[in-house]
Amino acid sequence: MGNVNDDPTITTPISDRTATEDASFTFNVSNHFSDSDVGDTLAFFATGLPTGLSINSQTGIITGSPTNAAVGTSTITITASDGNGGTIMITLI
Repeated sequence: MGNVNDDPTITTPISDRTATEDASFTFNVSNHFSDSDVGDTLAFFATGLPTGLSINSQTGIITGSPTNAAVGTSTITITASDGNGGTIMITLI
């Protein structure tokens, strides 16, 4: 019998985060996702990140210093992919 790929899951909710203009910001989203398939390594992607922030697709760490253009509220979508067709997305506001 063959194994069926399972989608990644969200293990713990991601609470609101506040970043300050021109200040260093770091947040590890990988702590909030898992995959039950042995050997699956998750990759992380984000859309809608404020100007000055980026995500490392291998580690899931969002880093940077938001610029003045980023002041306000952002809608960010984080996607975790297992590389075998399984994905999960969460949208944060």
